[in-house]
Amino acid sequence: SLRYESESCILCEASASLLANKVHNLYLKDLKKDLILFKDFKKKKVDVFPKRFKEFKNLLNGNMSRINCVILPIEGLIKAFNINK
Repeated sequence: SLRYESESCILCEASASLLANKVHNLYLKDLKKDLILFKDFKKKKVDVFPKRFKEFKNLLNGNMSRINCVILPIEGLIKAFNINK
Protein backbone atom coordinates (compact mmCIF):
# COMPACT_ATOMS: atom_id res chain seq x y z
CA SER A 1 0.00 0.00 0.00
CA LEU A 2 1.05 3.58 -0.51
CA ARG A 3 0.30 6.53 1.75
CA TYR A 4 1.09 10.14 1.01
CA GLU A 5 0.69 13.60 2.50
CA SER A 6 0.99 16.63 0.34
CA GLU A 7 0.81 20.37 0.25
CA SER A 8 0.96 20.77 -3.49
CA CYS A 9 -1.02 21.79 -6.54
CA ILE A 10 -4.17 19.93 -7.53
CA LEU A 11 -2.42 18.11 -10.38
CA CYS A 12 0.26 16.73 -8.07
CA GLU A 13 -2.33 15.64 -5.51
CA ALA A 14 -4.45 13.97 -8.20
CA SER A 15 -1.38 12.21 -9.54
CA ALA A 16 -0.41 10.96 -6.07
CA SER A 17 -3.94 9.65 -5.54
CA LEU A 18 -3.91 7.92 -8.93
CA LEU A 19 -0.52 6.38 -8.15
CA ALA A 20 -1.71 5.12 -4.75
CA ASN A 21 -4.68 3.42 -6.41
CA LYS A 22 -2.50 2.00 -9.17
CA VAL A 23 0.06 0.33 -6.86
CA HIS A 24 -2.60 -1.13 -4.59
CA ASN A 25 -2.81 -4.48 -6.40
CA LEU A 26 0.68 -4.71 -7.91
CA TYR A 27 3.50 -6.96 -6.84
CA LEU A 28 6.64 -5.07 -5.86
CA LYS A 29 8.63 -6.71 -8.70
CA ASP A 30 6.06 -5.57 -11.28
CA LEU A 31 5.93 -2.07 -9.83
CA LYS A 32 9.72 -1.72 -10.06
CA LYS A 33 9.66 -2.83 -13.71
CA ASP A 34 7.00 -0.23 -14.47
CA LEU A 35 8.98 2.48 -12.70
CA ILE A 36 12.08 1.61 -14.75
CA LEU A 37 9.98 1.94 -17.92
CA PHE A 38 8.75 5.30 -16.70
CA LYS A 39 12.28 6.48 -16.01
CA ASP A 40 13.29 5.49 -19.56
CA PHE A 41 10.26 7.41 -20.88
CA LYS A 42 11.37 10.55 -19.08
CA LYS A 43 14.91 10.33 -20.52
CA LYS A 44 13.47 10.23 -24.06
CA LYS A 45 11.45 13.41 -23.39
CA VAL A 46 8.44 12.33 -25.40
CA ASP A 47 4.80 13.01 -24.59
CA VAL A 48 3.67 9.39 -24.90
CA PHE A 49 3.42 7.89 -21.44
CA PRO A 50 4.26 4.21 -20.91
CA LYS A 51 1.18 1.99 -21.19
CA ARG A 52 0.82 1.43 -17.45
CA PHE A 53 0.95 5.19 -16.81
CA LYS A 54 -1.30 6.42 -19.62
CA GLU A 55 -3.96 7.69 -17.18
CA PHE A 56 -1.50 10.27 -15.90
CA LYS A 57 -1.47 12.00 -19.28
CA ASN A 58 -5.21 12.61 -18.90
CA LEU A 59 -4.42 14.83 -15.91
CA LEU A 60 -2.46 17.15 -18.20
CA ASN A 61 -5.39 17.77 -20.52
CA GLY A 62 -2.96 18.73 -23.26
CA ASN A 63 -1.00 21.16 -21.07
CA MET A 64 2.48 19.59 -21.18
CA SER A 65 3.95 22.56 -19.30
CA ARG A 66 2.54 21.02 -16.09
CA ILE A 67 4.14 17.60 -16.64
CA ASN A 68 6.47 18.04 -13.65
CA CYS A 69 3.44 18.41 -11.37
CA VAL A 70 2.00 15.15 -12.64
CA ILE A 71 5.17 13.06 -12.57
CA LEU A 72 6.46 14.27 -9.18
CA PRO A 73 4.79 11.45 -7.17
CA ILE A 74 6.12 8.84 -9.61
CA GLU A 75 9.61 10.31 -9.37
CA GLY A 76 9.32 10.22 -5.58
CA LEU A 77 8.53 6.52 -5.72
CA ILE A 78 11.47 5.92 -8.08
CA LYS A 79 13.74 7.72 -5.61
CA ALA A 80 12.31 5.76 -2.67
CA PHE A 81 13.12 2.48 -4.43
CA ASN A 82 16.56 3.84 -5.43
CA ILE A 83 16.09 2.84 -9.07
CA ASN A 84 19.22 3.92 -10.89
CA LYS A 85 18.77 2.27 -14.30
